[in-house]
Amino acid sequence: MPQLPGLCARADVIATINWTNTAGLGSIWRWLREHAMPADNPPMLFVDLSDPARRSGDDLLGALEELRLFPAVTLGLNLAEAERLGTLTGAVGVPIDPADRDALAGAAGVLRAATGLDAVLVHTHTAAAAADGSGSCAVATRFVERPAISTGAGDHFNGGFLAARLMGLSPDEALACGVDTATRFVRTGRRPTRAELIEELRTPVRRI
Repeated sequence: MPQLPGLCARADVIATINWTNTAGLGSIWRWLREHAMPADNPPMLFVDLSDPARRSGDDLLGALEELRLFPAVTLGLNLAEAERLGTLTGAVGVPIDPADRDALAGAAGVLRAATGLDAVLVHTHTAAAAADGSGSCAVATRFVERPAISTGAGDHFNGGFLAARLMGLSPDEALACGVDTATRFVRTGRRPTRAELIEELRTPVRRI
């Protein structure tokens, strides 16, 4: 893969998803770090574990050990994944109350400290939280009365958050972009355009 170092040098973010079902992903991370990542201004590595309950605790701890060797890693978690990681590291008491935004933001911060990674995201059906070196924050999600689709919201949340961060938005602003990207997708069954995302962001959050 001679072209990969050049691609990595031009990238702002590299996303690796579905760690649970991707055999050898740890070796891929190692190869990227040793052979493809530029020493100056390396891109962010985004990681989605995808149901780590199907892998052993030793596997997950080994993955975290490998990820800590990267200069900037953002780990995306849903509620079940955050609780599994909290139990495994002993850092967070479970269950985590997704309706308590302060508690969710605090859990994200504790998980970030426990994993030693640059940033941690936690998305749930009622709120989403982020923690990085600047602190932790959380925003409410939106209630969709008639969803067009029930899967893929987490992926769209991650994409919306990362796009916003790459544009220079703050973590709480990026959370709002992630939540509303996912909301529009669940409501319509397709990714929002820029204009549709702006429209969503301008709509007050309503929860029941």
